[in-house]
Amino acid sequence: MRRAVLLALASTCVAHAAWPPLPPLDGELAGKLTSTLVSGAPELGWKLTLQPAAGGRRRAEIAVDAEGTRVRAHAVVDPTTGDGEWGIDSAEIDAAVWWRAVAAKLGGDFATATLSGKITVTGGGALRAGQPAGAAVLAFDGGRFVLAKPALEITGLSARIEVPALPSLDAHGTLLLPEMRVAGVALRAGKVVFAFHAPGTLDVTEAGVAVFDGVLKASPFRVVLAELAVALTVKFDGLRLDELVLFVPQALAEAHGRAEGQIAFAWTAAGGLSFGDGWLRLAEGTPASVRLAPVPGLITGQLPPENPARSALSRVELGRTPISLRLLHAEFHPAGDGAGRTATLKLEGEPVDPQLIAPLRIDVNVAGPLDQLVRLGLDDRMKTRGAP
Repeated sequence: MRRAVLLALASTCVAHAAWPPLPPLDGELAGKLTSTLVSGAPELGWKLTLQPAAGGRRRAEIAVDAEGTRVRAHAVVDPTTGDGEWGIDSAEIDAAVWWRAVAAKLGGDFATATLSGKITVTGGGALRAGQPAGAAVLAFDGGRFVLAKPALEITGLSARIEVPALPSLDAHGTLLLPEMRVAGVALRAGKVVFAFHAPGTLDVTEAGVAVFDGVLKASPFRVVLAELAVALTVKFDGLRLDELVLFVPQALAEAHGRAEGQIAFAWTAAGGLSFGDGWLRLAEGTPASVRLAPVPGLITGQLPPENPARSALSRVELGRTPISLRLLHAEFHPAGDGAGRTATLKLEGEPVDPQLIAPLRIDVNVAGPLDQLVRLGLDDRMKTRGAP
């Protein structure tokens, strides 16, 4: 959404840069412009200055000033053909000022979100019959974005968007997110590479972030900006189990090692954030161990009372004795699999107990809503797709 706002601002600047043939007049025109698209946007004061230029051409200079906005641009034009050249001499926009108006129009969770930072626009090229050809670059620096639901904070936000072939507004760009917190989880080194296709389609070709000493990467996905909806699959590699276990306190009390896997996510303005099918397993070549969350009878309930291993296995099921893992595999199906299970967890290993030298295999099946098992700590808008 931040990218959409920046692109919209860039599109507005460029789309209105067509210069009609200039009359042989000298002097100044001034006025004020009120946006009909975004109510609450600052009123723009503008001034157009016309004067002679070399070769019988005319020079036009335009200045736009408003709260949080200062733009200076020029064009030198043949008054009979409309041919010439144009340039943006300087353009600075305070994102916080314009975001207030944009957020109010978007509504929902965005209505109370905040965005700060500085937007600059540069560009120039030829005029052909008054229409601009050339290129423009939009840069955003020093940004900070805060969204209440889901709890999201981004600092150090920056972006660079290039419009390489005016009058087409097709663009490509890069978004950098150095520091983020999502529902209290710290993420860093976020990067998004995207292409914008007019009139409103965004293709994300690369998206990744570092978290839990591992890496999350999203598969390429498309966003239709008018629909305000996103669906993507996130793959992760090298994530620390001791961090991930915090999200499944119902199943595991403690874990060590590294994990890999993938999970589907979706977001809509109306429905918020949800997640879909996914899986998780141990990363190859990394030692791992877990302690179960206490569940009396999980193992011993399958044993006869006289079994000599009963006492030692009781310590395992109560989370007092850890398990050295050979295999950990979890699957998530919020809408349910063929057997009606929303999640399965398989553990294979040996108890770390010199009194008990025996292999263990534990299968846990969940048939209820996953948000009772997976505590993501986001807010009441977080849902598992397909859950009752």
